[in-house]
Amino acid sequence: MSRKRAQRTYDHRLLCLLQETGDITIATRLGVPRSPTGDRGEALAIRRAPPRQEGSPIRQRFDATITVVRRRCFTLVLAGLSLLLSPLSIAAAEPAQSKTASLDASRELQALHDDDQRDQNTPEADALTREFLLRQVKRRDRVMEILRDYELSIALDFRNAALLLQHGSKSGDYLLAHALACAAIFEDDAVPFGKFLCGATLDRFLVRLGRAQCFGSQGTDPTQPDSGSNATLPLGDGIRGELGFGPGGAAKGKGAEKKAAAKKTPSAKDLPSRFKEMQKDANSSQPGDEKAAERRRARAAWALDLLKAGEFQKPEQWFQAASLAAEASAPDDLLVAHLAAVVAAVRGHASARPLAARTLDQWLVAIGEPQRFGTEPEGGAARKEPPDSSWPACLRKAHDLPPRAPEATPPGK
Repeated sequence: MSRKRAQRTYDHRLLCLLQETGDITIATRLGVPRSPTGDRGEALAIRRAPPRQEGSPIRQRFDATITVVRRRCFTLVLAGLSLLLSPLSIAAAEPAQSKTASLDASRELQALHDDDQRDQNTPEADALTREFLLRQVKRRDRVMEILRDYELSIALDFRNAALLLQHGSKSGDYLLAHALACAAIFEDDAVPFGKFLCGATLDRFLVRLGRAQCFGSQGTDPTQPDSGSNATLPLGDGIRGELGFGPGGAAKGKGAEKKAAAKKTPSAKDLPSRFKEMQKDANSSQPGDEKAAERRRARAAWALDLLKAGEFQKPEQWFQAASLAAEASAPDDLLVAHLAAVVAAVRGHASARPLAARTLDQWLVAIGEPQRFGTEPEGGAARKEPPDSSWPACLRKAHDLPPRAPEATPPGK
């Protein structure tokens, strides 16, 4: 039996070589065997490719132009890529720089805190000497610079700044210290002395204004028995307990106990329905609606009684009670609403931080002080001064508020 002849194939490069050179004897010189038809590439050579015009000036100019265009396109592509990637590299570098700066600020705040505590706890230190007061002023000024230049975000940093400003000398220092202490316990409710500072700084601010304290942390002044700062607001043990203070106020007499027992105690079960009613009034009532105003007063009084009488188990209940109490108009009631909102934020309610800022502004406006966060609408009747924009941006962020809008430039400047 005869074997089948193996099929032979030719390299395509031989075809290209024949067409390029036009030499049909190249197959013989390379030892290519004859095909069955007896030729070695004559047919391939006949279909010769057209010769290149490599020496043509037109062709050379064309090739040179193409080369230049390709190089320019490549350069433009590289430039575009560098522009696109440069913001990414800058953004990657900025967090590292910000982190380093924040770490430096944290270390300095801790060092200032330690110096302050050494001054306060040294037995032979006299708090009234000029040197002692100068050191306190220097530390206070440096804290204000850090708040202006760095963005704090750690609970301990807020706490340290609050404690240093609590030892300031101006009422504005104490109020700022209160807001910083609130930010500290928002971030970490277990930060040492954070809750105490939240109440003590507010009490110190109230004493400076001659108003009743909330927690009685500043004691009483026997030389001024008629001073309002010797009194304590009836907050209720719920708020006091949540912020680390014990039960407040003297024991009630039998007559007061009977009166309180006879009064119907509000129930937290009614909070959702009252809260929905408040939202409905806010969306539908018109300015000057007396019936809606009466409902707001009734809801606020009901919520304040609830806050003073009982304790809530859920953050949502604290938030709803604070929102209802914020419909009040009396300054002391608005202050209770503010503290209830602080408790809701410490408990972790998502919307309580802006409410704490808004109720603080409401209270400040009600007592004739400039608001600090600028949450109250312009042109309020109770407003006596424009908002104080000196507070640092990190406090707005800690209270989940947007950055403050830039102030309009007065005409002619």
